[in-house]
Amino acid sequence: MDVASVRNAFLSTDVVCVKCFRSFVFSGVGGYLKIFDLTSTRCVKELEVFRGHKIYGIIPNEEDYILIYGSKSVKIFTFSSVQDDVLLTCIANITLEDWILAAHWISSATQVVLVTAHNVTWLWSWKVIGGLNLKRSDCHEKCILYSATICGNDWSSCVVFGGTVFREIVIWLPGDCIEGDQPVLHRLEGHDGVIFSLTWDWSSSSLCSTSDDRSIRLWTITLSEKYDWKSSSVTCSQIFYGHSARVWRSIIILDYIVSVGEDCQVCVWSRKGKLLQTLERSSSGCQWSLDFSTEHQLLVTGAGDGSIQLLPLSFNSTTPTILPVCYQNGLVESIKSHPRKLVLLSIGRIVTVTEDGTVLSGYPTIPNSWSILCKDERFSNYCLLSVAPNRRKFSLASLKGLILIKQGFITDLEHWTLEQQVENGKIWSLLWLSNDKILVCGDQGRLSIWQLPEEPGLNLMCVGRFLLPRSRERWPTCATVVCRDGKTFLLCGDRCGSLHLFHLQIPTSKEHLPADYSLSRLHGKLGSTSILEVGCLILSTGRDGVIRSISIDSKLVRMSVMSNDKMILDWVCAILPISSSLEHLLLLGFKETNMIIWSLKERRTIFQIDCGGGHRSWDCVISNSNQLEIVFVREKNIFYSLQSLDTLMKPTLQHGISSREMNCASVLYNHSASILLGGEDGSVYLCDFLDNLSGLKKKITLTSHISSVRCVCVHNKFFFTAGGRAQLKAWCVEEGFEKENSCVELASHMLKGERSSRSPPSIDPEMRYMTLCTVPSCDDDPVLYIVSGCSDGALRWQNRSVECCS
Repeated sequence: MDVASVRNAFLSTDVVCVKCFRSFVFSGVGGYLKIFDLTSTRCVKELEVFRGHKIYGIIPNEEDYILIYGSKSVKIFTFSSVQDDVLLTCIANITLEDWILAAHWISSATQVVLVTAHNVTWLWSWKVIGGLNLKRSDCHEKCILYSATICGNDWSSCVVFGGTVFREIVIWLPGDCIEGDQPVLHRLEGHDGVIFSLTWDWSSSSLCSTSDDRSIRLWTITLSEKYDWKSSSVTCSQIFYGHSARVWRSIIILDYIVSVGEDCQVCVWSRKGKLLQTLERSSSGCQWSLDFSTEHQLLVTGAGDGSIQLLPLSFNSTTPTILPVCYQNGLVESIKSHPRKLVLLSIGRIVTVTEDGTVLSGYPTIPNSWSILCKDERFSNYCLLSVAPNRRKFSLASLKGLILIKQGFITDLEHWTLEQQVENGKIWSLLWLSNDKILVCGDQGRLSIWQLPEEPGLNLMCVGRFLLPRSRERWPTCATVVCRDGKTFLLCGDRCGSLHLFHLQIPTSKEHLPADYSLSRLHGKLGSTSILEVGCLILSTGRDGVIRSISIDSKLVRMSVMSNDKMILDWVCAILPISSSLEHLLLLGFKETNMIIWSLKERRTIFQIDCGGGHRSWDCVISNSNQLEIVFVREKNIFYSLQSLDTLMKPTLQHGISSREMNCASVLYNHSASILLGGEDGSVYLCDFLDNLSGLKKKITLTSHISSVRCVCVHNKFFFTAGGRAQLKAWCVEEGFEKENSCVELASHMLKGERSSRSPPSIDPEMRYMTLCTVPSCDDDPVLYIVSGCSDGALRWQNRSVECCS
């Protein structure tokens, strides 16, 4: 008889422990220990340490011993690394009767001090062969601890800091010579919740505590002698507030404190209590753990979705993040006006227009390079300023239909100006479609495309006229030209959040043609902000904070929404491509008063500055040298920031999937390397297996379910998802650019259905689908039957025609 064996190939769960040791990162993923090489950022070792419970602590020492504890168990390993191979050998282990909260090496690694949950300390002489190798010391305070930490070089000098369930921190000496229970030396009060973590720093004699009350407290301990804890004094030197949920962990790095919590945020503080930096992640769940690699100057975090990330933190940089732009003496005073609009050119120059119509240009860091290009009262009070995709041309539009285009600024010989009247009234919007085409919007939503001349001295030529559908604010905010199967389309988003598709016909019609297809209120009512073509897909962003993937059917002249991805940003303003891949995209957006640069690949904030909010003129560009340049106007002044993307963007050691429970999984037909996952967060994830099934890589996130996803079933290239609120959805998987999969939502059905406000509900609102299966029809009948089992005990038979999508 053949014997089948099952092994764990990949585990995605809470990462509650990370530890940096030399050039490696040790992480506790469930009961598995994963070791990553910081140089190559790959996993070099995976070992199951505990079965049935998680790893909560990893403590290495200088003699290459690794202590790992979790639940009630402790194991000690020898560690060695030879080239690309890591060797771990378990040489000692012990199991206690209580939950272990902290461990500490003493006496040249021959002994280990352990603190358990009932405020008891144990001395484990792990190298003793035979005989009693455990010594117990009880505290007089009989209570449950939520956290603990230990410091000291030997048993007599060891001190225990314990965070109690009574919202206190108790300090006591387990190795004191007093018989019986050891007294509490100090009680630190002030927290309004239980204490989740304690961190001791010898260099500053400081204790850092995090709590259920969303605060972090820094305690300063004054010692008359190094280990004279009895006569020491303790004061709370600082209280930090900034997290919006419970704070799980903190570490002290030089003069800084870094904390993580339940709100997905990583906060960097000064010792004086100032919040210096906030790094936020989207849908990663709790940030459970963190550590800092001094050798690589990298912060390592572990999250509730199973991800392990590297974050750059440079504490030695003295250069400010934001620099105010300075002009040469007397330049601003001579024009008696302030900058209002600005753009960045490809050569590093800034072009700005002031309130009185003066156009200035110069380099942000060279005051003497600034000069007046022109001064035109026709552009005073109202002026639209935009820049071409190659950033070698920029245009100005006036209140009375005048357009001014300037090109050059690389050499004086290439500089030229074009001026033309294109509208009789106000120009509401001017957008660059390419380096030689602009889109102009006049009154009543009249659009016109103008071709730039190839030589100076000629006029613009109109090559297309269109009409936006009626809306409250009838002008485009973003636009692009798309080619599909030999047809050319104009795609634009308007101020009301809709997306419109126009077929560009040759010869050009003299009438303003209506839209061929529209997706109304795609981004709510706040407006679309940007459109970018990536392969065969269109990425659309808006002020609703959602990035949507759109496909265009050139035969039917229609658009379909492929996927939605909600960001942490209040609104997304621009997509910054680093390469042609979908993964290498940066999003620029705003949240409250902060401008945020977000990485789609790493799913985190890579850069953030306080600019005052998004209702201001700004521009951002990624230069050829991989530099991120940002300029914005604040309080009538121009500010400039230059950052290296190589420094900001660090790879993720392990990608996460979902921070909530997973309910269902199914492998895609004809895509054996892909799997569909659905869970309690209401999302459906399309993931790809990595090599040797060593992990999963999240490719597409589908977020249109209004409740949890309980079941998924697959039929050929179609799949069906169902779950809470008795909702059933049908999808189609298509292969697109560079064999990238894309998903189209075909239909959505709810058993509750539509009803009037007076009629009673026809079905229990808490009813949910529990399981699905498909039954193909016979012969040539284009109907696929779906059998569903529901929480009300009923078995339902439904059908879905697949003829239109097969």
